[in-house]
Amino acid sequence: MKKYLLFTFTILTINLLIAEDTALVSMKDVKKAEVWTVEDKARIDFKERDFIKLDIPKSKDEISVLLNIKKINKCNWLEYNLLKLEIENTSKDNLTIKIVLERRALDDCLIQPENPRFDKELTVNPGKNIFEIDVTGASRSANWPVNVEKLIFKFASSLKNREILIRNVRLEQCE
Repeated sequence: MKKYLLFTFTILTINLLIAEDTALVSMKDVKKAEVWTVEDKARIDFKERDFIKLDIPKSKDEISVLLNIKKINKCNWLEYNLLKLEIENTSKDNLTIKIVLERRALDDCLIQPENPRFDKELTVNPGKNIFEIDVTGASRSANWPVNVEKLIFKFASSLKNREILIRNVRLEQCE
């Protein structure tokens, strides 16, 4: 019995290590206050072990919460193609989030406003939501290899204050 338990534990540990290696950006990377910029109107809380809590106030204007990928030194998305997000909406109403990737061409020293943007609008239903976003076009093309420097979450919450829980942010290579 002990051998079986030890074998099972070893297999689980190896699987966890392999899974972490397939991700360029993981929740461990983003669970640090210094990589986030939050507009004054919103609040962010890192105290919980399993998630990041965002309090989004009622506002007729769009509120941005920015994850600075450059600060965690993992900008080169060339080998990765899938952005996975797990977001829990604690409200009883849907919430629309726009995901924006701010990018820079590898041979360019400045972010050019005319460079194509990658925006994705997500509807976050009440409860737990899992999104898998193909970011292949966001991170590379035959003629335009880029670094992704920032991941911006934009919220429009004109109905009431909202609380969302970000349980997972991962960038992975999937076949």
